[in-house]
Amino acid sequence: MSEVSFKASSELNDQVDQESKKRKEEQERDIKAAQVALEKAREAARIANKAKRDAAKTLAKEKNRGQLDQEIAIWRKITAVIESANNEIADIISSENDLKSITLKKVKIKPDYGLAYTYQHPGRGKQSLIKGNDENADWIKEYTKGGGSIAELIEQANKTIEKAFIANFKRKKRSDSKDSGTKTKSNKSKSTTTSSGIDKNSPVT
Repeated sequence: MSEVSFKASSELNDQVDQESKKRKEEQERDIKAAQVALEKAREAARIANKAKRDAAKTLAKEKNRGQLDQEIAIWRKITAVIESANNEIADIISSENDLKSITLKKVKIKPDYGLAYTYQHPGRGKQSLIKGNDENADWIKEYTKGGGSIAELIEQANKTIEKAFIANFKRKKRSDSKDSGTKTKSNKSKSTTTSSGIDKNSPVT
């Protein structure tokens, strides 16, 4: 009787051990699967965050590009008005005898910043400084007669017009504001008058 009980007890223990081992293996598989899923989720989140940052950078860049293109377009319009006015002034001066002593430089339309241009010589050195908006200019005629094309002149101008715009307006604006702040501080430090308007350094009479 005792042998039968011992055998039954032993079989029950083995069954319990097997069930326990099975549950442990299942738990380990579940834990491993959860860890793999978590790692994949983290990687997906990292990729999503990177994509989000890249999209934000692209959006900001496109907004800046759109604004810059619009500003350059306005610059071109202003240039057209300035050049038209200067040409009219030159025509008036050349047609009126009483105005022969007036030079175009003295009556040049303000503001006197650099003008936008549509065509630029693609050569190097002094040639690269040749640029303008008049398609009928002599230098353009000479360039096209030599085998060059108008498209090449426009392409060269487009390569440098953005840099020219930033140099004439963006950087100049920042440097002007910086200088303004420096001058203000300088003026404040030099001022020695009291609130009543009397200079502290002036002799008392």
